[in-house]
Amino acid sequence: MLNKDLDGTVLNKEYTKEYGHLLQFAQDHNGITYEHFDSCVVQSLNLFALKEDLDFSALELALDRMIQDLPTFKRILSKPIIRLRDSDDILPVEAVRLMNNRTVIHASAHSELWEGVSDDSVRPRKLLTVQNKDHYPIYENLMVVRAIDTILSYIALHIRRLNDLLYTDQNMQFNLLERVNHLSYFLAIGKLHVGYVRNYDRYRLDAERCLEKLMYLDRILRARINCKLYKECKDFKGALPLKKTNIFRMHKDYHKIYLLVKWLQDHGISLNEEDESTDLISFDGYRCFCGMLTLFAAGHFNFLFDREKHICFDALDQKAVFNGWSLRIQSMENDLCKWILLTVEKENAYRILLLPNTDLKCGQEQLEVLKEQVAADEYTVLCPQRERGAVTVSLYDIESFRRLQQILFRAMIYADTERQICPFCGGELHIDPEKEQYSGYLCAICRTQIYFGRCTQTKEQFAATDIKEFSAIAGSDKEVGRTERMILQRKREALLHFRNITPIDEEGRVLCPSCGKRH
Repeated sequence: MLNKDLDGTVLNKEYTKEYGHLLQFAQDHNGITYEHFDSCVVQSLNLFALKEDLDFSALELALDRMIQDLPTFKRILSKPIIRLRDSDDILPVEAVRLMNNRTVIHASAHSELWEGVSDDSVRPRKLLTVQNKDHYPIYENLMVVRAIDTILSYIALHIRRLNDLLYTDQNMQFNLLERVNHLSYFLAIGKLHVGYVRNYDRYRLDAERCLEKLMYLDRILRARINCKLYKECKDFKGALPLKKTNIFRMHKDYHKIYLLVKWLQDHGISLNEEDESTDLISFDGYRCFCGMLTLFAAGHFNFLFDREKHICFDALDQKAVFNGWSLRIQSMENDLCKWILLTVEKENAYRILLLPNTDLKCGQEQLEVLKEQVAADEYTVLCPQRERGAVTVSLYDIESFRRLQQILFRAMIYADTERQICPFCGGELHIDPEKEQYSGYLCAICRTQIYFGRCTQTKEQFAATDIKEFSAIAGSDKEVGRTERMILQRKREALLHFRNITPIDEEGRVLCPSCGKRH
């Protein structure tokens, strides 16, 4: 459900209570130093967690109850109860299938429909006929389809949550010998792992079992909904209070659906949308989280903050330095919205505006206004859910801080013109003989390759990064199902371990940020 904040921003109710503790932490710890903030991440502050309401026993109970009635849905969708509706129509004689006394009376009164007249008969050209049409959207069928939609939404939500949990579990399997991650990566992931351990680390087997049941339910239901009953009833948007009609009382299959809907409602799974006018929400917690995670990401990407500088979470203004680069993180606002401005300076200054927002469409509208008011080299929307055109920054996504580091990495490269120090590890950069034609540079320590290309369509120059002699393939979308595709997309995003500052294809090859093609 979407609501609007006092500033007009469309907000997602799902993220309100989860981010509330961050806002409370900011109020209780305003004025602490970065070192104190960093220690709080280990002790009391969770910048990564799992859904607090993820109760596996309740989830499995609900799934077993839904699986129990799968045969009932199958029978109703194949042979539903319908009503016949009669409609009058005037058709050519050869198309008329049913005649009655009204047909004769109508023909005698409408001579313009006659084909010809003889002494003892009339030959009609068109006749009034009654057509019977199947009418599917009766109350009981609407309730059946609403139950299916509710179950499918419930399934999709928990598949996404459990996929996140299991993907995170894979991420926590460290390989201390690999050289592709940042030097502080394991330190950062270890601190975030504390929040993970506090939650559901012990429920991995339960998660795998529930995910298997979810995928089974999803596969069976989606194979059955391509029928006329579902198509005729799916577009109904009104409220459907549960009533025990005669069909729900007398028909065996419909009675089972009635009991299932009643069970779902008793266990907090409602079939009706909530009133959007109630429960006005503030989303300052999510914006506060984005500021905290930006500080955490910068502090674990070589930047050193002033030990004496106090952090004001309400109005961030923190500075950090690393080998000639300087970083300034500011949280700013106007009457429209709040945003975070990153300014990275070396020989040049490169500014990136980050706009935390829960709704991409609303965020893009605000961004268009901000482009006229705030000067920056890049404008990016941060969203708690995965959206095309936004950067995913979420309390429930372990890789959120790495996406922010990726943004910092890009800003550091564009702010540097001397190309003597590697922005990733601080090692020495040398001219890369393999990419000399692209003005390429190579760090022998971390194998970072930095080079420049020009889009053949827009003629704009862009910087790109890669890992020398490193290749990884995530797989093709055609080889996996719909639910596995979400994990595949995340694996593809991390093919180069967030060392790329431009988009990449399925094989980890750099794509042009302007046109999305490989030059």
